Amino acid sequence: MGALVLSAALLALQLGLSAPAQAQEPHVRGLRLASSPTAPAEVAVTEGQVKEVASGGVITYPSVTSCLTVTVRFRDGGFVGAHASLFQVPGELRSDEILAALKTLVGHRPVTAIEVRGATGAWHPSYFSRAIESYGDGEQVPIPDGQDLGGLARAVAQGLGQPRDAVSVEDVPDGDQVVGGRSGEGPAGDRRGTVEEQAGNRPGTYVMFRNGSKGEVYVYTPAGDGYGKDIGLGAWNFSPDNKTHTIQQSVNRSTGKITVWYDNQQVLSQNAAPGIGGIPFNGVFFSTFFGGHDTSWGPDHEEHAYFSNFAVGTSKF
Repeated sequence: MGALVLSAALLALQLGLSAPAQAQEPHVRGLRLASSPTAPAEVAVTEGQVKEVASGGVITYPSVTSCLTVTVRFRDGGFVGAHASLFQVPGELRSDEILAALKTLVGHRPVTAIEVRGATGAWHPSYFSRAIESYGDGEQVPIPDGQDLGGLARAVAQGLGQPRDAVSVEDVPDGDQVVGGRSGEGPAGDRRGTVEEQAGNRPGTYVMFRNGSKGEVYVYTPAGDGYGKDIGLGAWNFSPDNKTHTIQQSVNRSTGKITVWYDNQQVLSQNAAPGIGGIPFNGVFFSTFFGGHDTSWGPDHEEHAYFSNFAVGTSKF
């Protein structure tokens, strides 16, 4: 596959943000947990653990197989994560202890999203309230019947004392999960959410905007330093005019050349993604985020954005 092209129609691209979070001092028996002022930039959360990472940091959940990960995101960009194991790892938390520990670490900080990822088909929602190990001889352990995504979302929301609508659940393949990264990544706007391509590990090219409506491509490459690079800032402008506009991005995996068309007019062509052909194509991610760490980045009133007609191919549409 020489080149990949992403196309999307966008209507009335606009922005907004909420107030920053307040740090808490959590205390959970048997856990070494970092509170917000001292949270590290990178952590690994293994089975039965709960940890926090600073704003713009990265959590790695290694070797997620029959497990679920639960990531709670705060308004200031920081987040905490839990690695819930189907069976207890010696010295770590059981599945029916994990949400209580996570809730303690979250404290009263404003939560923007809760992401549950992993082997959803292996989990019955009740495992969060009663671990498999707690059942005695003769007691019937509930067995999951397919993927109960709604039931898992309700169990997590109840265990954390958060609204059900804040929780998303996704079945993902076995392997490492990497969440986080520098604020401002996303194919159609800044993002701070979901399992994210880690720089140097899963590079990517992100169509986004800065400084009002100035378009650019934000690029992670294998040779990068862990942060993205702004490509073509201001080469075109997104038009928040209540009309539908189309943007297409082509990435030549052989040469690293990035080409962008806005309303079918070429606005950018630059060899800006060297080495990206050595990374397997992993799909398309879409999100919106307002960037920054305080309310000055957002509007003072409600805003709306509409997106449609996404497509991926090997030639221009």
